[in-house]
Amino acid sequence: MLIVDIRPKQIKKRTVRQRPRARVKKFGLFSTFKKRSIFGIALTGLVLTLASLPLIFAFEAHVINVTAQIEGCDKFEIRSRGFWKNHEDLWDLPQSVGPVWVETPDEAEEILNNNDTMYDKLARELLALKFNIAHFGVGNALVPGEDIRINELADEADQLLTQEANDSNSVTDQELEDMKDRVKKTNNAKKVSTCKEPPKECDDFDFPDFPDFPDFPDFPDFGGYSSGGIIITGDACAQSEVENIVNTEITEVQTDTVVENQSEAVVENNVEVEADTGGNSASARPSPEATAGESGESGENTIEDSPPASEDTAPPADNPEEAS
Repeated sequence: MLIVDIRPKQIKKRTVRQRPRARVKKFGLFSTFKKRSIFGIALTGLVLTLASLPLIFAFEAHVINVTAQIEGCDKFEIRSRGFWKNHEDLWDLPQSVGPVWVETPDEAEEILNNNDTMYDKLARELLALKFNIAHFGVGNALVPGEDIRINELADEADQLLTQEANDSNSVTDQELEDMKDRVKKTNNAKKVSTCKEPPKECDDFDFPDFPDFPDFPDFPDFGGYSSGGIIITGDACAQSEVENIVNTEITEVQTDTVVENQSEAVVENNVEVEADTGGNSASARPSPEATAGESGESGENTIEDSPPASEDTAPPADNPEEAS
């Protein structure tokens, strides 16, 4: 016997689990962009630093080189011939001055004081220079304003004096004077250096005050004019004054001026004075001088002065004889 269960059965629903969606963090794109920006900036800075390393090293080498040159410059004191004339205790003898060998103080004093010829003037300046070289050690310093050493300048002066002593016609007085000026300028420099002096700054240069010229807008143009002033040329600190030059070319100037002044003034002063004289009446007119003082610019002025009428006052008669 087959038994069938006809009771309703519960049907279980099949549930499908959904996959969890990928979580997207809030502001995720901004965070990614920010990280990339920081990385890009850091990478750019690193590249620029590596690229600038040669420039940095070159600048440091230049600074070191310049500093070494400045530190290697020696400065010396130098004195003039007048100083050596009064400091015999500092003389270093013997010295050679051209073909002459100076051994004693008397010989040195004679040369320092001798100025008869241009040869003697050069010799005394050269002896002072030799004392500077021996005492202060300025031989390797540069001659002020030149590219040679002081030792070389002394050798040139020695050769010129020797040439003059051997043949007086081979050297002119101008050549001796030029050499004397160079040696004297070196002795009077007070300080010399083994390095060239840098160019002086012009911050303290006192430039002249230029006047404020007035502006004449209605001034006629006569064809052309030019004027000069102060021109700074060559050395930045050098001043050159140029004389004012004014060139004016006038082709033709024609002026017609007509001036007409017309003034008309009419002045009329009439003064009548009437007084009681006991039956007598008088009428008077002032003189022209009096009327001129009371005149105006133009027009007509009339002045009448009469006393108030009274019963006893009779009107003036037409004929003065009737009044009497």
